[in-house]
Amino acid sequence: MAISLDSDIYEWLISMGVIKTLASKKLFHSNQYVLDDKTSSQFLNGIKFAEILRKLPNPPSEEQLNKMTDSNASYSIMKNWEILDEEFKAAGIAIPFRIKSQLISGKSDAYNTFLKDIHRAPVFSSNDSLTFISEKTKVVIYFLSFKLFQEHDSSKKK
Repeated sequence: MAISLDSDIYEWLISMGVIKTLASKKLFHSNQYVLDDKTSSQFLNGIKFAEILRKLPNPPSEEQLNKMTDSNASYSIMKNWEILDEEFKAAGIAIPFRIKSQLISGKSDAYNTFLKDIHRAPVFSSNDSLTFISEKTKVVIYFLSFKLFQEHDSSKKK
């Protein structure tokens, strides 16, 4: 199974070092790139998603991510995605049940959809504009943004 990614997602993953340009080829007359079998397989079993989590300003515990295995056996895929589901939730990125089912079953366009969701998540989308700010300052900005969002959200409920 080969995974196709939209060019903006492909370039984002390249810029983070999650995939390499040699692991893909551009589709002729298309805005998509097809990943090689090994890289596609690592998206299926979740290993590449763990790499994305490691790029967060506050990455999750390595202890959990190190429990993942680079295997496409059904049990390994299920176990890896259980870990990823919890770690993405902790990072504020929910994996809808329908998307998670499609990811586990290897539905190719589900990867592109979920990667777009991750890319648009505040924890990543604001990261691009903070490139020249120290990591400590980024943490403070994310914390303050989160607090402001909570206060704004709670004032709407009143």
